[in-house]
Amino acid sequence: MGPGAKVMKRPLSILQISANYPPKICGIGDYTFELTHALKNLGVRVENWSSVDSEFRSAKWNAVETLRAFRKIDFDRFDILHLQYEPYSFTQSYILPFLLAHTKRPLAVTFHEVFQRHLLQRMRDRRLATLAAALIVNDAGTEKRLAALLQGRHRPIYQVGVGSNIPSPGLNVAIERRDTTKSAIFRLGYFGFLNAVKRVDLLIEALGLLHRQGHTNVRLRLIGDFQSSPRERLVLEEQARALSVETSIEWCVGFSGADVAGKISECDLMILPFLDGATPRRGSFQACLALGKAVVTTRPKAEDTEIQLANHVAVLENLDAASIASKVIELIRDPIAISRLEEASKLLGAKFAWPLIAVKHLKIYESLIFKT
Repeated sequence: MGPGAKVMKRPLSILQISANYPPKICGIGDYTFELTHALKNLGVRVENWSSVDSEFRSAKWNAVETLRAFRKIDFDRFDILHLQYEPYSFTQSYILPFLLAHTKRPLAVTFHEVFQRHLLQRMRDRRLATLAAALIVNDAGTEKRLAALLQGRHRPIYQVGVGSNIPSPGLNVAIERRDTTKSAIFRLGYFGFLNAVKRVDLLIEALGLLHRQGHTNVRLRLIGDFQSSPRERLVLEEQARALSVETSIEWCVGFSGADVAGKISECDLMILPFLDGATPRRGSFQACLALGKAVVTTRPKAEDTEIQLANHVAVLENLDAASIASKVIELIRDPIAISRLEEASKLLGAKFAWPLIAVKHLKIYESLIFKT
């Protein structure tokens, strides 16, 4: 800290606002939890206003519940308000921007996603963006969409990627690369919500192709949870039966964080078929990196300079079952390439450790407090 730098005489106090928070299953909730504890480790005082059991609980984020919680909060106790904003989770919270403006406290808003289905959503999100003293995004694509939403209005936008929400199993053991040309099992893994929207169906189809091409030693481990209806699993299980690969799929649903880390670590290759590509905002991608796994994934439209995908992962230029199967066969035949990808994952994952992410946020907060 240089001469003349301003220092607070007491710990910085932050109110984080997020629609969800653990134990509720939600990527943004997990993100908020991890950031909260990383900030506390830096001496920051953090409280949370969310949908779970807390002093400021808003179960559904409708106008009545939001206003009730708002009236309980002594905003003068906080130096900064930080909204972790994801539109799907705040679908009913049209009153929130106006309440936050009423507090007169500096507001940071992390836009985890930017989309508007109708005029009211555009008005609400634009109001949030223009109200904020600082805007935070997780990747280049979101920054581009947020800038368009602002329609030429200038606001500071900071890019800070997410970290892994899965704890390390605590083992630093090199994976023994097996001879998969013989009978040993080669385990593909997927981590995230399990539904067709995440293109889990393509993984099952690719597994069917691999088996028909003679790679019957390949198994698929699906790790995660179902976002909405149990019917999603029934549909995917029916697809697996139709392709005669149902006995080669392992469902790892509803596991705790430590168990998830173990299940990921046991996989030979992780496949993440994102529709919009792998970016620093993908918690499931960051979990695989933090665990040092070789990853096959898709390229985003706006590539982030921090990731440089071609240097760290195996990239699918086309998202279809044939391309996935072809890439898997290529890597099965080249265990040295898998080892290189594992090392690249470890190096990239270290850039998104939560202590580093917390320091970046602290600098943003301090820029708002000491703004002249």
